[in-house]
Amino acid sequence: MILHKIKKGIVFHGSGGLLYYYMGIAEYIQNNYDLTNVEFCGVSGGSIPAFILSTGLQVKRIWETCFLDWLSSMNKEEHFLFLSIFSEKSLKKLINNLKNILSENEKDDLFEKINHRLSIRMTRIAFFEMKQEYITNWTSIEDLLECIIASCWIPGIFGSLTRNYKGNEYIDGGFPNSIEDRGDEWIKIKVNTFQNIPEDIKVLLFASSLDTINSPEIAEKLYNQGYADAMSNSSHFIGLQNKHIHQAIC
Repeated sequence: MILHKIKKGIVFHGSGGLLYYYMGIAEYIQNNYDLTNVEFCGVSGGSIPAFILSTGLQVKRIWETCFLDWLSSMNKEEHFLFLSIFSEKSLKKLINNLKNILSENEKDDLFEKINHRLSIRMTRIAFFEMKQEYITNWTSIEDLLECIIASCWIPGIFGSLTRNYKGNEYIDGGFPNSIEDRGDEWIKIKVNTFQNIPEDIKVLLFASSLDTINSPEIAEKLYNQGYADAMSNSSHFIGLQNKHIHQAIC
C-alpha cells in the first residue's frame, strides 16, 4: 500500500485576469476532495477561490449567481469598457452579490470556520516602503470582502494607486513577491500549474487577460478550462482525501 502524506492546505497565487480559470479549478477541488480540515491561502485574485472554498459554500452556485450575474449586468451598462469592470460601481455590484449569497447561508460558525482556515496575503504601503503581511481574522462579511479587494488592488488599473483597508493603504498582495514556498504540505495553484507557460510569457498573459475579463463568454470558457485542467491533472492533488476513491494518507 502506498502512503501519501496528508496535505495541510492549498495556496492560490495571483491570477491576473484569469480569476475565472481559478474558479473552475476550485469547483473541481470541492467536488472531489474532503476539505474539512484543509486550510486555504490566497493572494490577489487567488484570494477569491481561497475564500470561497473556506466557507464550504458551493463554488458553482456562487459562480452562477454572483459572478455571471455581475458580468452580465455590467455588460448591459452603456459605454461599458473593459476597465469599467474595475470601477467602484462594478466592484460594489460584485460585493453586493457576494454579500447576498453569504447572508443567505450565514451560520453562527461561518466566520469561526473562515478565521480558522483562511489567510490572505496583503501588501501594505508604509512610509514609502512595502510591507507584506497576512490577514487571518475578520469580523463581518464586509470586512472580509474589503480585505480581498485590497489584496487584489492593482495600482492605477482599479482607479486610485492604493486601497484603504482599516486605516492603512494597500496594493496588490503579489507585489513585490508572491506567497513564499510553504513546502510539500501545501498544494500550490498558479496559472501555469497545469499549462506549460514560461514565466516571461506568463507576465504578458496576465496583462492581456485583463482586456477580456468583462466577457461572460470568455469567463465561462476559462472556468470550464480550469475544471478540465484540474481533472486531467488529479495527481497534483494527491494528499487530499478523495471523496470517491479511498487512498491511504498519513
